[in-house]
Amino acid sequence: MRSHFSTIVENSGEIAGLKDDRQPSSQTVNVTDSAQPQLWNSLLSHLEEALQPEEYALWIQPLQPVQVTAKEIVAGVPNRFFEQWIRDNFSGLFQRAEQEFGVPIRFETLPEAVTTPSTTTGPAPATDPVPTATASSLHPDLNFRYTFEAFVPGSSNQFAHASCLAVSEHPGARYNPLFLYGGVGLGKTHLLHATGHAIFSANNNVRVLYLSSEQFMNEVVNAIRFERIDELRHRFRNQCDLLLIDDIQFLSGKERTQIEFFHIFNALYERGKQIVLTSDCVPREIPALEERLRSRFECGLIADIQPPEFEHRLAILRKKAADLGLRIPDDVLTFLATYIQSNVRELEGALTRLSAKASFEGRPVDVDFARRVLGDLIELTTPGVSADRILKVVAELHHLRVSDLRGRSRKKNIARPRQIAMYLCRQLTDLSLPEIGQRFGGKDHTTVLHSVRKIEQLRQEDPELDTLIQGLSRTLGRPS
Repeated sequence: MRSHFSTIVENSGEIAGLKDDRQPSSQTVNVTDSAQPQLWNSLLSHLEEALQPEEYALWIQPLQPVQVTAKEIVAGVPNRFFEQWIRDNFSGLFQRAEQEFGVPIRFETLPEAVTTPSTTTGPAPATDPVPTATASSLHPDLNFRYTFEAFVPGSSNQFAHASCLAVSEHPGARYNPLFLYGGVGLGKTHLLHATGHAIFSANNNVRVLYLSSEQFMNEVVNAIRFERIDELRHRFRNQCDLLLIDDIQFLSGKERTQIEFFHIFNALYERGKQIVLTSDCVPREIPALEERLRSRFECGLIADIQPPEFEHRLAILRKKAADLGLRIPDDVLTFLATYIQSNVRELEGALTRLSAKASFEGRPVDVDFARRVLGDLIELTTPGVSADRILKVVAELHHLRVSDLRGRSRKKNIARPRQIAMYLCRQLTDLSLPEIGQRFGGKDHTTVLHSVRKIEQLRQEDPELDTLIQGLSRTLGRPS
């Protein structure tokens, strides 16, 4: 069968692009032949149909046509982290596009001059990859344990991790501000510190200011009390190249603190200084936050961190054990990853507690010992049934990703499967409503309760849905 691509090329002629050695070109290919825009636009349309609007806008629109010929399509990407994200998340989509168009598609990092221009002018971007952190290159005001090397990326935090790496490579030039949000103990603070370390490591002249929102509020209060508000403004506006604020949601209701932060934010943003914020929720869900601050938080890149899935939890435990020099049997690590599902902090704390107890008693670690020592931490769900497994089974049945069910899309083809998964978590596990909400990206317990009641009602009214629920329950190991 003749491909759509071949037909267009034969009608319009082949287009010259990169040099034979395939070195990055200094600019995008000039649009001088009618085939190039037609082929490129056809590819974009194909990708747009398969993606959510926000995914397309964030990851596909920045691509630029470097070369379009009968032999290959070369898509220019802003940086290597951008390319890695596409490979990790959209490889199947691009493989299908290759089959559709009958031509291979590859990626190439664009020179800085041809990437999409930023609305701000930031510090000169680093030309080399972010270096591996050493003790001398770490910023003294940041936690030395929180580096990118110590972070374990996985599907639940991959977007946030890639975003922080991209910011570290080009601070102030793209993704400004960067707003990280997620539940307690999932790694927001780790990524915040790691970003600071990486930027400082690349340029020791960068002036880094890291504070929690509570510390910032105290500084404002003291500045007002001792009539030093001008000193505070000068410090934050004129002596800062990188501002890192943890738990920004605690500015809620603090009117004077919000006013000062608004003007500091504006001053830094207009001068191209990078701002990174963390929160336990998206900006629109922070109560009593000035609308002008909310809009500024939303004008950059917002990246979420979800609770880790089983494979990710196991990888975290293995790395933590290796870093601490602990020899923990793999079946014990698997046991911990199965029953401690809430957050990374509890996982690491459980491992530390287990090893300390074993050392004190002078005995080897096995599953029975772990069960006894960590009995107050493990979540005793129905054997073989966990929130992670329910999410995976429901997502596969509806041809969705687990991240779709954990996200906030209200599209019916996503919202209904999400309600079904919440219902099954309530029926087949011992998780409380708030705990279920945590598994679904930090949803409120009232949202979970509404979903459970909705599915209970629909089971009475819709025989097909009732049959579906029964089938899913059998698949998961328990009738319902």
